[in-house]
Amino acid sequence: MNLDKELLALKVAAISIDEAISKSETLISIRKGNPFDQIFFENLSDPRWLPPLREAGCFATLPDEKVNSDGTTTFPRSLAIRGLQNLTESAPGEVLDILEVLPDSQNPQVIDQITRCIASIQSANLISRCAEILLHRLNSGAGSHWVWVEEILNDWLRLGNLQESLRLFERYVDSLIASRRSRYGSGDGWQLSEIDRNYVEEIVSNSPGVLAPILFRCLVAWKERERELSSDLPSPAERLFDSEQQECDSGPPTYWMEDFKHRGSSGHELEQILATRLFETGSAIFADGDESVVDEFEALLRSDTWELFSRLRWQLYADHPAKTVDRARTEVLLQIPNLSLYSGSHGFEMAQMLQEQSRTHGSNFLAPPEVDQFFRNVMEGPIDHEGLPVIEERYVRSFRRKQLEPIRSLLIGPARDVYEALAADYPDLPMASYKPVSSGGRARTIEHVAPKQAEDMASMSDEELWYFLNTWKPAGNRHDSDQWWIEESVSALGPIFADLLDSQPERFPASVAWWRNLTRPAVLYTPLERAVAKITKENREADDSPAPTENEWRNWFGLADWIAELGRAAAASESPADNAARPEDQDWNWPRIIAVKFLAAAIDPRFPVPDDLKPEIGRLLQKSVEDPDPRLASKDKPWMEDWLTTAINSVRGTALEYLLVLALTQKKERPTEKPDEWIFDVIQSTLSAENQSPAVFAIMGARLNLALYVYGKQFKQLPDLLLPQDRHDQRNAFILSQVQFGKPLGVLIEILPNYPSNTLDFLAELNKHNQGDSEQLGNFGGQLGFHLFFYDWNVCYSDIDSAKVIVNRYFDLAKPSQRGHAIRDVARIFSQTAVIQENEPLFERVRMIWDRRFTEIQKRRENGTYRSEDVHEELSAFLQWIECECHPFEWRAGRVLQAIKLLEKPAQAASIIRTLETLSNAPEKLGACTEILEALISKESEIVSWTYREQHLKPILNRGLQSGDQVIEERVRRIQEILLRQGLFDYLELDTAG
Repeated sequence: MNLDKELLALKVAAISIDEAISKSETLISIRKGNPFDQIFFENLSDPRWLPPLREAGCFATLPDEKVNSDGTTTFPRSLAIRGLQNLTESAPGEVLDILEVLPDSQNPQVIDQITRCIASIQSANLISRCAEILLHRLNSGAGSHWVWVEEILNDWLRLGNLQESLRLFERYVDSLIASRRSRYGSGDGWQLSEIDRNYVEEIVSNSPGVLAPILFRCLVAWKERERELSSDLPSPAERLFDSEQQECDSGPPTYWMEDFKHRGSSGHELEQILATRLFETGSAIFADGDESVVDEFEALLRSDTWELFSRLRWQLYADHPAKTVDRARTEVLLQIPNLSLYSGSHGFEMAQMLQEQSRTHGSNFLAPPEVDQFFRNVMEGPIDHEGLPVIEERYVRSFRRKQLEPIRSLLIGPARDVYEALAADYPDLPMASYKPVSSGGRARTIEHVAPKQAEDMASMSDEELWYFLNTWKPAGNRHDSDQWWIEESVSALGPIFADLLDSQPERFPASVAWWRNLTRPAVLYTPLERAVAKITKENREADDSPAPTENEWRNWFGLADWIAELGRAAAASESPADNAARPEDQDWNWPRIIAVKFLAAAIDPRFPVPDDLKPEIGRLLQKSVEDPDPRLASKDKPWMEDWLTTAINSVRGTALEYLLVLALTQKKERPTEKPDEWIFDVIQSTLSAENQSPAVFAIMGARLNLALYVYGKQFKQLPDLLLPQDRHDQRNAFILSQVQFGKPLGVLIEILPNYPSNTLDFLAELNKHNQGDSEQLGNFGGQLGFHLFFYDWNVCYSDIDSAKVIVNRYFDLAKPSQRGHAIRDVARIFSQTAVIQENEPLFERVRMIWDRRFTEIQKRRENGTYRSEDVHEELSAFLQWIECECHPFEWRAGRVLQAIKLLEKPAQAASIIRTLETLSNAPEKLGACTEILEALISKESEIVSWTYREQHLKPILNRGLQSGDQVIEERVRRIQEILLRQGLFDYLELDTAG
């Protein structure tokens, strides 16, 4: 029987046992394995098959992990259990009979399948059996099987079995805790959130007493897991947030729990869900008022000394003051001796408890002598972690105010007077200020604002204005405000001053050079930043803005000159080794860059520049290139990740780029004249400087097309200017930047004849220091190959022999992945290239590159100097050349087939299949397409279904069967058999009708 017919018979039998040719023959076929067992169990829908299948031992073994030839491990699914999944609705009891006696397995895929079966069973009287199977099977680590837990929990609760659902919920949370591998991971918090909202919430409302012990035990397990993951005790910084420690153990810290009534968005989602739900169960228990149940819940919390449980108790005492005075009083009396300590600062829950109990019970909460002791202990503080008194007056007064605030209603006499004096200093003290991170449940970033005095800038005299802008300093963050994220900053003065400059232009005439009264970079650059936005042509948002006045232009140029002068002086005084970011009052780098960007915008602005100011553009750009630049003071390593990033974040690099733009503009405006000679002189002297930073060369590499267009003749006369043979760091920075961020240029080799050999020297140097096949510096090796090929097919090298030497040397030096990238890039470019007859010589040269390379691969494979893994990447990449219509189909098909035959491992075929589907529409190409297809899938040991999608592959096969060509038809049948043996049963029935 043909394979397709035998498989079709098994499919029919699986649907109905009555349609089987014979049960014994069916079982014999199943025992033959893949693909026979797969098609049967995937289609199994008749429960009458279960007894004979059990008797035949189909459920006696389960698949174990599989170690593949490449060393990776996979976990196969059980085909037999796949069949059980189809029968859970029609025969749930019989399915459970089999699941209960399955052998043990740690295969996560098998556990997932069993869980899926259980999730499909919707019978209330079978839940206990289902629970026993799950609790026996489910392991404690993470796994896909837990995805089904939410559905199972809700179903069991809906079917009335709370007890079994809670057992499963507890096991699930245990699995999340056990699966944690780092101290700051939260496990699958996203799924727990869904379960919490859709399952736990209902139980909190109806059965809090049953749920509370489970949540408590899970939190204790969480705490112990945290201890295992961290060998360190909480730092003093962490302890600032967990202050009430009279009986608390050593961790972990609980500052992540800002508020039991609101969940934050920190990395502690799992703990927050459990803690807030435990608090809600406690709230329900306290609200109900059954003292025996309250005592049980209290005993539960007190059985573990973790501070989270103490905080939870204090929040409950604060929310239920009428019923908890004795409990709260006991807590506070234990805390009074610690009130002078910095570590004894009230947390959010303790502060609430003190305030609510004091208001509700007065002296019945704390008697006058106890209040007096409370006050005296507070006034002895704060004492820091070293046992030393804090002497900074502002903090002392703030500390004492916050300690006394919650019991203010109990203070009398001198203690009350002291409190009121402290309250006058700090009138704004919301309860939220006691939180560990007072975010209101939302993540925030620091917001910089100007001081209140800035509102009076318009009414200040000039002397007062300059003094204020040059000397004002922030007093610090507003620690005692509920708006903790708001911070006064010098940088916020800049926009307000720029507003003043716009609103009172008569006050700031350029003739008096008022800017020379300002010395702060953060204030000076903002007006220029706005000027850039206003005059840049590409800024469409400013289309309706009026043209700048002459005074504005002169102010802007004056600011640019002054920033350059102050920045130059600051740079000259800095240590050459100082390469770090500086405070805003000292960092001139960004203001100087903004000044350069203004000059760049003024080269070709939306509005005309006054004629006498135009020479200032070149003069100031030149100064910016020649002035000291701390960012580029050290040539040993880039300031940021790479030299080009360093360059575009430096003053000199930015200014050098815009000098080229200035030269280009002059060339366009004066086609018959050369750009000003001084511009090239500046570029030449900059590149020739003895210790010039490689960042400068990186800028030239990235903008090489512009540089050669404007100054090609000059650089041809001085080729070592861009490629200094004695300064490898500078030369390599230029090469790297040109290859990564520039395009191959037809004139480059003529102007820089050493460029190909220098790039290959650099590639050899890189690959020597990186022995693996991973790429470094982005995709430099692959992009370089494409560039060198480009120069070959565009006949840029001096002669054919030189081209061969360069390309062959690239193939010898490049890593397999680099060669693959380069060949794939060629395919990408020419797959989008129109077929133009006059370009045929170029296309032929492209084909010659591959023919030479393929011949070399064949020769070296034959003599044993190449291993298959050395050429797999480039052979696989070449398969994409099948898409390049500019090459003859016969050449493409023949070469692709040759490449496939040399491959020992399969290549990624998805895009090739799509192309073959299109090509096979032409009858004359169908034979070659099926031949390539057969060669491709014959390499596969395990076909991935998404690679061979039916929508692209099936049309090829159908066309082959309808072709009337016996050779093609036989080839299609062989392809079909390969696919079916891989379990792709979509190809079981093909269309043979023409």
